[in-house]
Amino acid sequence: MILKNNHAFLYRECPLHGSNKLLLSRQGSLYVDLDRFYFNVLKEDTPCGRITNYWVLIKDACQMNCPYCSVEMRDPFFEEMSLEEYRTLLPTYKKAKHTFTGGEPTLHPQFFQFVEEAVRNRVTVQLATNGIRLADPDYCKRLQDAGIDEIRLSIDSFDREQAARLSLSQFVDAKMAALRNLEALNFPTSLSPTIFKGINEDQLVASCEYAKDKAFIRSLSVNGFAYVTTIKSLSPENIIMPDEMMDLLFEHYCTGPREDLYVFQKALHALLHLVDIRLCMNVQIMLFVRKNSTLKSLTDYLAMDRMKRALSRWERHARKGLFWKRLTFLRVLLVSINRKTFHLLPSLINLFLVNLFGINVKQYPEIFLPVVMNTNCNVYNTDKTLGKQCMSGNLFIRDGKIQHGFSTETLSNKEKRHAKERTQKHPSSS
Repeated sequence: MILKNNHAFLYRECPLHGSNKLLLSRQGSLYVDLDRFYFNVLKEDTPCGRITNYWVLIKDACQMNCPYCSVEMRDPFFEEMSLEEYRTLLPTYKKAKHTFTGGEPTLHPQFFQFVEEAVRNRVTVQLATNGIRLADPDYCKRLQDAGIDEIRLSIDSFDREQAARLSLSQFVDAKMAALRNLEALNFPTSLSPTIFKGINEDQLVASCEYAKDKAFIRSLSVNGFAYVTTIKSLSPENIIMPDEMMDLLFEHYCTGPREDLYVFQKALHALLHLVDIRLCMNVQIMLFVRKNSTLKSLTDYLAMDRMKRALSRWERHARKGLFWKRLTFLRVLLVSINRKTFHLLPSLINLFLVNLFGINVKQYPEIFLPVVMNTNCNVYNTDKTLGKQCMSGNLFIRDGKIQHGFSTETLSNKEKRHAKERTQKHPSSS
């Protein structure tokens, strides 16, 4: 990572493909300090923290053909999972949330039996879906009755013309119908847009504005575009990192200095680290407070100057025993409270406990709208140090066998296979 004109860039060198430069942040010195805090103060070089969510890839097909799909439905890297295979892996992985995904998981002929097995084993169930089948209100009700805890619905633009740039305009009506059906049922939902630099950055704020007075939307899970080498219609220039997305929210919603959001990220990373929950450096979280059909950053309700000073002092204790680290971090939390915080304290404690004992947005207090921004690891934005801290587990079938991996590892292996295939087809190009 290199600073230039107070911008932070990730430089990569490859003996075969040359060098490339990726913008990580326009707030270079602040970002470098966050990186220092994450790797030097909290993590060092050791993977730590439990995995709270597994992506269970059960179906290798989809009704859509998104040009940016990292799963690459034309030639998926996994196979359809059988119900018996899922039953086999359940005892080992049932302590975390299971997000059924694919492809489009609702296309699996035994989809509801998968849900039944998970619910019977008291697993928190999230459905990651394109929403097409959810345009049918009866289908939405069936999902709710089956015991699914939350829906994660992908929608990359509310604007039809903008969606057309991604060849997705024909699905806008179905996705909006799905959202209306979910709202009618008050079905806990996470909006999951993918943001592309130069195409739809405005949809980050548009998604927040859509969600601000809709209690059924409990969170936004925002994906920055992660380039895959097989993609032809988009380029690495469309990659957007979480810090750039945070800039967009800061410009629209925040009243305090930009540094406050970095201090808040440090506090979040430290808090989750101390309770053994893994959070990637390539994730940033904005926690909004819903008030009178508006959104305000939680930092507006906290004593951020005191939090900053207390965190700086807490760093001296970060190498001590866990009990002492937790005890001294409690002071960081206490000094961050001011009179504007008091009415939020019960909801904040509830939010913390919900995440401590299982990430279930169904139980999130409606007063908050968490916006979680992540850019998946790809050939341009990751390295081994970062990859070791991957927070996202994958469970899938390949060559007839159950595979477990982290998203970083899975995507890296997939890219290696693509590189090998290209070399075999065009030996001279390598």
